[in-house]
Amino acid sequence: MKSVALPDFATFKTRDVIRQIIEAVPPQSGGIGLADMRHRLKLLDKLDAADETLWLEDAEHEALVRLLHGFPFGVVHPELARIADAIENAS
Repeated sequence: MKSVALPDFATFKTRDVIRQIIEAVPPQSGGIGLADMRHRLKLLDKLDAADETLWLEDAEHEALVRLLHGFPFGVVHPELARIADAIENAS
């Protein structure tokens, strides 16, 4: 089990960034399959149910990290790097 804190920073809210990472489908991918959509919806359900901490099973955390690594950030910002570090280094 892994935990990711969900703080609000001055510019970005961790919860909103994670939601965007989960929901994003790269245009070059040609879309998303139903099984992958359902898997992402489970992650979104956990995110919606979370208070100040997102709790994930190890496999769910690995899936979120894969999505994070494939996410095309549109801006360079230290808060985004902190959020990415928190996801990657979840305890």
